[in-house]
Amino acid sequence: MKKMTIYGCFLVVTMLSCNKPDIRLDNPNDALRPAAEFARNNYAFSLLSAAIVKAGLEEELNKPGALTMWAPTDAAFNRIGIRSPADFDNYDTESLRQLVLNHVQPGKLMVESIPLGSVNNRYDNAAGNNSWLARIDITAVPTNPNRTIRAYVNGAQVGIDNRYNIPLSNGIFHEISEVLKYEDASVREWLEKKGHYKVLIAGLKHFGYWDMLTDDKQWTIMAPADSIFERQGMTVESVTELDTAVYGKRLFGAYIFPVRFFVSDLGLFKLKLFVGSGATVELGVYTPIMGDESFSNGITPIIGRFNGPGFFVNKTFPQESWDMVYTYAVSYPDYRSNWSRSNHLTRNGCIHHLDGVVLLPYQAHD
Repeated sequence: MKKMTIYGCFLVVTMLSCNKPDIRLDNPNDALRPAAEFARNNYAFSLLSAAIVKAGLEEELNKPGALTMWAPTDAAFNRIGIRSPADFDNYDTESLRQLVLNHVQPGKLMVESIPLGSVNNRYDNAAGNNSWLARIDITAVPTNPNRTIRAYVNGAQVGIDNRYNIPLSNGIFHEISEVLKYEDASVREWLEKKGHYKVLIAGLKHFGYWDMLTDDKQWTIMAPADSIFERQGMTVESVTELDTAVYGKRLFGAYIFPVRFFVSDLGLFKLKLFVGSGATVELGVYTPIMGDESFSNGITPIIGRFNGPGFFVNKTFPQESWDMVYTYAVSYPDYRSNWSRSNHLTRNGCIHHLDGVVLLPYQAHD
């Protein structure tokens, strides 16, 4: 098992079933079950169990040894459109094996073993890909004795309702909030494959960013779908007709961060900046826009009327005032209906669906 730890800092880049028992913590009088059997006998994981069986992994996951199972609930599968075992018929066997094995980690890992106050703890999973673990104190008041500490794997929360560190006969079992999303593709390949990011792709190409998104770096892409751009009158045709000598690169550079992050990481990456008249703003991530560095893009947990994180562009700090240009809410783990649209991990980065257009052309007219 390989592990790499990067401690957190502010990012600046200059059905209930009567014959199945409910989940329970260890009882010394109970015989422990192996991973696949444990999932099969707990109603909250019936879809995970069906995936394990259909992928032909039941025997492998019941073998003696030591493993860690990151276990999405049925509700998590429902959020990606899987509501019954028959829905797995849309997967070929190898794809389904990869999906399941992305949730299995060699070795037994207790949540408390993840360093507190850190993200980007890298582990190898059984599919041969990386899992990225974080453990964050999200207590609003650090001196509060009732601290709230959460763990995450690839942006999915570990242990909803404290269901984690459940012992197995062959390892440890943790409930997680979401199905882990990984594709062995670059961020460019991922966007092209989905088919509904044509306007974003056209803009990234037209303003010179597309060829920059290479595999030798890690990126985060905030991605509005075509329908969101089109509601603002922005189409592939209109975007490619814009004069790049007149419109600033920030018009589409704003959707790129030159570093990979999961939205859950923003609970650790915080910095309060004074913005005039004694007011402060708390930033999660904030970077100058490549090629248009007099402007920056960022995400903050609370902006104005938004009860949640805001994605924004403004004049790069330090400036004379908090000069916000435009703001929309971004998909974020606290918004459960949007979880399935965030934290899409690829070979060279992460893509999060964005619920709005951050800049309109007139706002980037130089």
